[in-house]
Amino acid sequence: MRAQQVMYHAMTPHHGPVLCPPVASWRSSMHHKQRYICPTMGRHPVQEKYTARRSPNTNFFFRHYTKCANLDAYESRITPMTSAHFFSLRRFATFAVTGMLLTCCAAIIPAALATPAVSNAPLRVVMDDNYPPYVMRDANGSMEGLLIDEWRLWEEKTGIKVDITATDWAKAQQIMLAGGADVIDTIFRTPAREQLYDFSAAYADLPVGIYTHVSIGGIHDLASLRGSLVGVKAGDACIDKLARFGITTLKAYPSYQAVVDAAMADQMRVFCMDEPPANYLLYRAGSAENFRQAFTLYTGQFHRAVHKGDAATLKRISQGFAAISSAEREALRDKWMGKSLPYVVERTMLYGFALAIITILALALFLLLLQRLVRERTAQLAASQSHLQATLDALPDLLFELDGEGCFHDYHSPRTDLLAAPPEVFLGKTVHEILPPAVAHIALEAIQEADIRGYSTGKEYALDLPQGELWFGLSMAKKPIAGKAPHFIALIRDITVRKISEQQLARMTQLYAALSQCNQAIVRCRNEEELFPIICRNAVNFGGFKMAWIGEGDTARERIVPVASYGGGQEYLTDIEISTRADDPTGQGLTGTALRTGEPAWCQDFQNDPRTAPWHERSARFGWSASAALPLTCNGHVVGVFTLYSEKIHSFDEAEQNLLNRMAMDISYALQRFADEKSRQQSAALIEHLANYDPLTGLPNRVLLRDRVHQAIATASRAGQSLALMFLDLDHFKNINDSLGHSMGDDLLRGVAARLLNEVREQDTVSRWGGDEFILMLRDCTAEGAARVAEKLLLAFAMPYQVAQHELNTTPSIGIALYPADGDDFESLAKAADAAMYRAKHEGRNTFRFFTSAMQIRSQRFLELENALRTALKRDEFFLHYQPKFAVEDGRLSGAEALVRWRHPTLGLIAPGEFIAIAELSGQILQLGAWVMKEAIRQAKAWQDEGLQAITLAVNLSAAQFRQSHLVQQIKVMLDEAGLDARYLELELTESLAMEDPQAAIEVIDALHAAGIMLSIDDFGTGYSSLAYLKRFRISKLKIDQSFVRDIASDPNDR
Repeated sequence: MRAQQVMYHAMTPHHGPVLCPPVASWRSSMHHKQRYICPTMGRHPVQEKYTARRSPNTNFFFRHYTKCANLDAYESRITPMTSAHFFSLRRFATFAVTGMLLTCCAAIIPAALATPAVSNAPLRVVMDDNYPPYVMRDANGSMEGLLIDEWRLWEEKTGIKVDITATDWAKAQQIMLAGGADVIDTIFRTPAREQLYDFSAAYADLPVGIYTHVSIGGIHDLASLRGSLVGVKAGDACIDKLARFGITTLKAYPSYQAVVDAAMADQMRVFCMDEPPANYLLYRAGSAENFRQAFTLYTGQFHRAVHKGDAATLKRISQGFAAISSAEREALRDKWMGKSLPYVVERTMLYGFALAIITILALALFLLLLQRLVRERTAQLAASQSHLQATLDALPDLLFELDGEGCFHDYHSPRTDLLAAPPEVFLGKTVHEILPPAVAHIALEAIQEADIRGYSTGKEYALDLPQGELWFGLSMAKKPIAGKAPHFIALIRDITVRKISEQQLARMTQLYAALSQCNQAIVRCRNEEELFPIICRNAVNFGGFKMAWIGEGDTARERIVPVASYGGGQEYLTDIEISTRADDPTGQGLTGTALRTGEPAWCQDFQNDPRTAPWHERSARFGWSASAALPLTCNGHVVGVFTLYSEKIHSFDEAEQNLLNRMAMDISYALQRFADEKSRQQSAALIEHLANYDPLTGLPNRVLLRDRVHQAIATASRAGQSLALMFLDLDHFKNINDSLGHSMGDDLLRGVAARLLNEVREQDTVSRWGGDEFILMLRDCTAEGAARVAEKLLLAFAMPYQVAQHELNTTPSIGIALYPADGDDFESLAKAADAAMYRAKHEGRNTFRFFTSAMQIRSQRFLELENALRTALKRDEFFLHYQPKFAVEDGRLSGAEALVRWRHPTLGLIAPGEFIAIAELSGQILQLGAWVMKEAIRQAKAWQDEGLQAITLAVNLSAAQFRQSHLVQQIKVMLDEAGLDARYLELELTESLAMEDPQAAIEVIDALHAAGIMLSIDDFGTGYSSLAYLKRFRISKLKIDQSFVRDIASDPNDR
């Protein structure tokens, strides 16, 4: 295949257009990578090299960008070619150019002859404005690019004016849909778009890729993409493509530039984009290294589209582009996508051949010179080395020859990096002049010992060399010289590895000792306040560290606060600033990093590490050379950091790091144990609190109150004292709960508890008995004292309570029982106080009453009847009396009223006024009322079945029955079961019940009336009826209370 010829018009933020011709490639695979030569054009100083991939249907290359120095740097990479190859290529290029020119002529002439008639109406074209190099905006905002030039050329060929509108892609599609354009360019063909448009043939293949931030791994196909937030351009075809694979977590942006800007701002880290604009925009933004193409989603094709059915326009644009010759099209491609190849190859080959020739000549000259030097040097050294060759070849160590004064005469060194000074410096000089005093002293001792014994061994010393501190072993042997003073041969071996191993062993022994002490402390200590100082002390005393400290995070201040420390330099921690935030320089050190990441941090050169820069000046005087920060965890969260300082650079090798990590894990285990124990204690305390205190008010509950009263009674009995038990109930508290809700009621109860506590002594007890009931126990209190406390409470309750936006008023009813007069144990005192409280309620509320013997009798009677009521229905102890009603005018029987009666087998006949009140208070009135209703309906039907006159039977409704939501349905069922017509049933309700909630009463009364049931108001005149509401009640009768009319004839007030 022919060599591809491309030029890319690359626009960068700081440089103008750069012409980038690619190296020749004779393969047309889309994924074939090519290199670009980037000579600087004009005055631009920056040259670039691009790596690109070519689409099989276009000459456009999708680029990645790297810097190159100049053209020669690139050409040096080209494999040299032979002359035959070079001239063959030139002949090929000549033939290719000639063929291209003939092809252009053949295309231009027919196209010119075939140009259609000019149309007066301009052709409206809309396209994306951000798709380099096809279309983009220059620095002035004007449109340019390959497509802009092609349409202008189309305009010349056809004579038809073209109005080009370039805007963001979503708006471009809207303009086309709204009929604001005849043609839309740069569009992919999709099934959905085929319903709207007719498409031209594809003129470019464009891979569409999924791009990810380099920090994200694991995304390589559509399955791994699911769940990621993907940035897309609004209206882009990849939205439909992703949706078909079930990927809908997309975020749309108005343009490709906006997508890239959002990705750089970390608004999302994955985006879908066509490769040309993606590579161009990332390069221009300087983020090409931060994002990579994870995989190619699909390969789309550029088309031009017209409105569905507009075949004429489609034909016109197709003919116009067909009229553009190959030469013209190739010129545009060269302008925007790259320069033709033969020129580049020709220059490259020339440079290559020249460089090859120069290299060969230089190499030959070098070999000649080298051979000459080798011959000369070999001749000089042959004589002097012959007698030492066997010895020197066998020695890998340093070898020196010294005299008795320690003067260096000769040396042999396989490693010059181990020499303390260059040979030209130390030869002829003594050890005192070359070596440190301590090392020189060791060398002279060895010489003296060898002079006496003939040899010396076992000497060791350390030297600071450029590569660090190295250890050496010194052996010295005496070398006699005839007629002269003896010389000495020093054999020096590098023993650094062995010494380091010994030091590491000693160091690990220290750390194991510290770890052992740490574990012992963990076993002994009960909390972190006790453990942390011991850990720091053991790290210094046993672990050999200079200083150690433990810090905890203060979330409120966003700082790490030292809580324990030990060792030299603890003043370093005074007012130290270490942030927990990554954007704070003081939070970027080891301790802050370990707290945030939960990973250990190591610094092997404290004074030169940029992470520790904020503390270099502060710590310089303490001699710290390395440091470590180990996170301490509890319940899966980092709660502290253990920071250590060493005096040695590169102190923390892998073994030491592993051991310190174990120590941190052991400390974390201890913290978890402490936390578990604290949680257990807190749970136990909470359980105990919940068992003895009211969760709403925090006051003692019944259990704790009973225990305290028993203790107080025992104390009072021994001391001959009295005590008071006060039973307090809030008046009409239910109304507050019903009207404002239980949350308001709870807030009010908490306010009441606070006032009660404020009015009693510390030795007294205020408890919540339940609901709106409280019991107060007053130690060493007489009746007079109890009365004063009760009066104080009444005054305190007179002040309103502010609950949220409401101002609430409530009053108490208080019953008082005294020990020992009213009882000698808690149960008897509580019952007495309760009875006294009910007496206070019956006598007007907002008052207090002391317990009396009469109350005791009434209380016992109440309990007895309440218990008997629970089995009375089952034992059929209730029966009904029927009170007849007669018409006044003629004495005719007009109806009857059912009245319930109770005959107890031992207590006899019990008055309704007594047991009905008990039934209402004990909650048994609903069952009793239902029985009365059902029995009365059954009896009325039975009378009718016996042939008696059909009369209306009245039944009284209790307040509890009237409030039932299913009252009407329940009565209907009873009537249906008995077969009684509803018009023969009359329900009576009291005036006070009807006026308690008039609106609700109207709804119930209307429902009963709709069911055909008559209603009447009983005891009218005893309450405070509103005649306005009375008119709205659908009632058939008013039963005026006898107290209202008893003296109407004689009472002068009624006249």
